[in-house]
Amino acid sequence: YKPGPWEGQTTPLTNAYPVPIIQHLLHSLGGNSIFTKLDMTQAYQQFPVDEETAEAQTIVTHRGAFRCKRLQFGVSVAPGIFQSIMERLLYNIDGVIPYFDDILIA
Repeated sequence: YKPGPWEGQTTPLTNAYPVPIIQHLLHSLGGNSIFTKLDMTQAYQQFPVDEETAEAQTIVTHRGAFRCKRLQFGVSVAPGIFQSIMERLLYNIDGVIPYFDDILIA
């Protein structure tokens, strides 16, 4: 486990991030003729969360309570958190656009 730059800055309990408008993203790729898309497997779960968030993501079943120490699908602000991280990581790379758990490359 290695802490990432997102820890301490994004807490699913309080974080909000605007959803990108797909038409704007596609327009920025105008003039390109070859495209590919990368679909990241278990994308959200690549990122650890802080203790407060892990507590909020606890799942209770007939077999006990399980604390999720990774960002989970289904958390209302998870897409925004993931989008903001990916935009920061891929910023200024021409022809590369993150869209949630997909990366479009032109």
